[in-house]
Amino acid sequence: MSFDEMMQSISPSSHQMTILPNWGQGRATYGGLIGAILLQHCQQTLSLQRPLRSLSINFIGPATAGNIDLDSQLLRSGKSASQAHCIARQNNQVVAAMLCAFADDRPSEIHVLAPQAPAFAAPDTLPALPYIPGITPEFTQQFEFRWADGDLPFTGSASADIGGWVRFRDPPNTLTAAAIAALVDAWPPATASQFRQPAAISTMSWTLELVAPLANLNAGDWWQYQANTEFAKNGYAHIAATLWSSSGQLIAISRQTVALFY
Repeated sequence: MSFDEMMQSISPSSHQMTILPNWGQGRATYGGLIGAILLQHCQQTLSLQRPLRSLSINFIGPATAGNIDLDSQLLRSGKSASQAHCIARQNNQVVAAMLCAFADDRPSEIHVLAPQAPAFAAPDTLPALPYIPGITPEFTQQFEFRWADGDLPFTGSASADIGGWVRFRDPPNTLTAAAIAALVDAWPPATASQFRQPAAISTMSWTLELVAPLANLNAGDWWQYQANTEFAKNGYAHIAATLWSSSGQLIAISRQTVALFY
């Protein structure tokens, strides 16, 4: 099932949907899809039309293929901003919890320039990240990757920074905030490059901030991604990442706390 089909299966009148196994990531479902599902349910159920500014999601337990129950609630809606949350459960256990903020533009004299996009080579000149059964997560077949910066996962690299291009293999018809969430989280955690052999990495918490309107962007385009590990010790890593459009427009800022089983 494609990303679009998965999102279309989320009904504002229903509090349950089915996750298919082709979006797997080890024993769990790909975290970017879980974030997209919770966000989509929240927006549809609560009829939130304001642009998404930020979301914060904690992955409480592994969300697996099968039915998942969703509960979205509006916390507050003011003149220019709305805040809401969504809880996901399986077998009566919470597997993910999300807080999100939506807000209209407001007049301001403050304008700080965005960081420039990296000077990556064109996607068609770069090597593709291969799908290797049993090593590469199942969900990665839903995306195309072109590696441009840093080393591949599990190569024992001295660096824990990575970057390159990503796009949907079967793009959605419309670019939504949920689609951006799926794109941003598609790359492996940057610290995986330092692993000398395959081992588990689990995201504990993830924040995503959208900084540009999506109306004039094409969901099928290539997107530039760069991630930097800011600190890692005692089995945890803290990773900052950025997503730009193919034209170099800053789109999203991401932060993750990940548990390292290596």
